[in-house]
Amino acid sequence: MVRLAALSVVASVVLGGLFAVSPAAAQERDVIVEEFIPIPPDEIEVIEEMPAGEDLLWVPGYWERDPGKWTWTKGRWDKPPHEKAHWRKGHWKWHEGQWHWARGHWAVTGEHGWIVDKIIEIPEPLKEKKPEKPAGPATWVPGYWDWRGSWHWTPGYWNHKEHAQLEFVPGHWQEADGKWHWLSSHWKVK
Repeated sequence: MVRLAALSVVASVVLGGLFAVSPAAAQERDVIVEEFIPIPPDEIEVIEEMPAGEDLLWVPGYWERDPGKWTWTKGRWDKPPHEKAHWRKGHWKWHEGQWHWARGHWAVTGEHGWIVDKIIEIPEPLKEKKPEKPAGPATWVPGYWDWRGSWHWTPGYWNHKEHAQLEFVPGHWQEADGKWHWLSSHWKVK
C-alpha cells in the first residue's frame, strides 16, 4: 500500500508537467455523487462574429459541475486540437454505482470533426410534439441535429426565459478558407 502511494507520488511529479492541471488539482475538482443531479437548461446566448484566424470553431456555452454547484461557461471561439475534434459538453457517466461528472473537452468520435472538406448532409428534423407552455416566461427551443463527428438529436424544450428580441438558428455548415466548419445551434438578434 505504501509502495503504491510512493509510486503515485513519483508518477505525479514525473508526469505532472505534461498536464495543464496537476493530478492533485484535478482530483479536487472531480465530482462523484450517488444521486443523479439534472443538468440545468442551457443559457440563451448570442453567437459572436467569428474573429480573424484560421480553423476557429464556436464552442457553445455549457454547464460544468463543481462540488455543490453548477457553473455556466459562456460560448467562445476556439481552435480545436485537430480537424477531427469536436467539443463534448460536460455530462454524467454511471460507473460502479455512482455518477461521475465528465468535464467538457475536445473529443474525437468517428472519422470527422467540426471541420470537413465536404458538407455532411444534415438529417431531416425528427417530428416532435411540442408540450404545453409552462407558466411564466418561456421560449420554445425546437429540437435540432448537432454534429459531433456523427449526428446527435437534441429534443425541443422550453427555456424558462423569454427572449422576444432573439431568434433560434439551427446548427449549420459554414464555409471558411475552403473548408466547412460546423456552427452549433445558437441564438441571434432579430
